[in-house]
Amino acid sequence: MLTIEKNTHFFRKNLNFIFAAFWSLMAISMFFLAEDKNHFRYLIPALYLIISFGYIFLAFKYRGYNKEYISWNSAQLIIGRLHQKPLIYELSNVHQILISKKHLTIKAPKAAGIMLDLKGFEEADINFLKAAFSPQPIQ
Repeated sequence: MLTIEKNTHFFRKNLNFIFAAFWSLMAISMFFLAEDKNHFRYLIPALYLIISFGYIFLAFKYRGYNKEYISWNSAQLIIGRLHQKPLIYELSNVHQILISKKHLTIKAPKAAGIMLDLKGFEEADINFLKAAFSPQPIQ
């Protein structure tokens, strides 16, 4: 498969781990800095830890989905978006593919198309994508 990839910033790639670390630090600081010695001292940090474990779960569940790419071959087109499952389009079902300098538009039946922003992809990669999907002249 031919693939072009977008350079993604460190903080966008690891967003769920960063939120998990933030909520864990909040829980630890609330536990040790709370002045009250009643049962509420444990309640809020426990809730923060639950939120932190939720973000850790999301980070491991979507660990393979931390890059943005467009991949294609003769049968299908795959669009991988950040922290989401990839969209797979069969080229036999796609009505039209439009590529400009800033957008990729896929027109598919049953309103399954997409308009993807190409900001962040390199100019050479966009030209490579245009060359692969440019309409062939009829002879």
